[in-house]
Amino acid sequence: MEQVTAPASAAEPVDPADYAAAVARPASLVTTDDETLQAILQGGFERWQVYLHPAQRRVVERSYSGPARVSGGPGTGKTIVALHRVKWLVQRLPPDSSGKDVLFTTFNKNLAVDLRQRLLQLGGPELLDRVDVVNIDRLATQVVSEAQPGTRPHWMDDSKAIDLWRAVMLELGEARWDAEFLHDEWSQVVLGHAITSRQEYFRARRAGRGRQLNRAQRAEIWELVEQFTKRLDDQNLWTFRRVAAHAARLEQQLAAAREPRYRHIVVDEAQDLSSAHWMLLRAMGGRGPNDLFLVLAGITDAAVPGQRAAADPARQQRELMRARSLLFVAATRARDELVISWNGQPSRFLPQQS
Repeated sequence: MEQVTAPASAAEPVDPADYAAAVARPASLVTTDDETLQAILQGGFERWQVYLHPAQRRVVERSYSGPARVSGGPGTGKTIVALHRVKWLVQRLPPDSSGKDVLFTTFNKNLAVDLRQRLLQLGGPELLDRVDVVNIDRLATQVVSEAQPGTRPHWMDDSKAIDLWRAVMLELGEARWDAEFLHDEWSQVVLGHAITSRQEYFRARRAGRGRQLNRAQRAEIWELVEQFTKRLDDQNLWTFRRVAAHAARLEQQLAAAREPRYRHIVVDEAQDLSSAHWMLLRAMGGRGPNDLFLVLAGITDAAVPGQRAAADPARQQRELMRARSLLFVAATRARDELVISWNGQPSRFLPQQS
């Protein structure tokens, strides 16, 4: 195992900015004396997808007094840990319990589908019968649908929401603010924190937003948010973030009068969730031992998905690091071939075209 975990060094000087040379290097070869790991590496890819190394097992099979967080870089086996954690929690459910007592969620719907398939491979139908595997936005939509049966929302994406912001600003004769800025402020701060009042907005942290706002400016923006929200209500228009914020408020009201929906909640790729998502999950699960198990990439808490990086140099550096990590994962996990496409300027991490 030491041969796998020991730091590696290059035989010659390496320029970390020479991305073309990095791509041209042959794939790395890892050798190990670990018999268990060697057997898995020689086996089928399906076995590797759910293989848990003994070093990871200590994290999976530990009982925590409350929430636990596991973080790591790309390719470190975080999802494997989450899968086995779900199985471990199900195996320790009370014998008299029934139903889906464990929630396994993530941000991306395609990843949720993959997690379900791998859980089936890991524990069979008996395991899936005790686990809700669903992406967070679908979960929020289910909460709203249960509370408001018969209501069918009209979905809109960010571009349509920005167009609506422009229409509202034009009607009000508002020229002090940019529509894109207002949309980000509403989506990331107001909805991201499930804010429902002027005073809550005045107190809200705006980490990563780049531009500071004084109290008078926040008052101006809140008035515009109220006008925009009224337009959404009149037309029954919804974004996924708006549904998440609404679901969080509904679930908090329901949690005060009933037992929690889930005994345990496991979250993969937890860094992609907003504050509203966390409020929703906290209201869905009971508080106690092993209540929350969070698996996330090793990035800072200030990184909020969807924010524009140009106004925040620190965030821009984080985004560049995430881009490098994404390319690394793609390059190391491709089996037969890797096809990379882009729109506009290609990433500087890709080799230059000759």
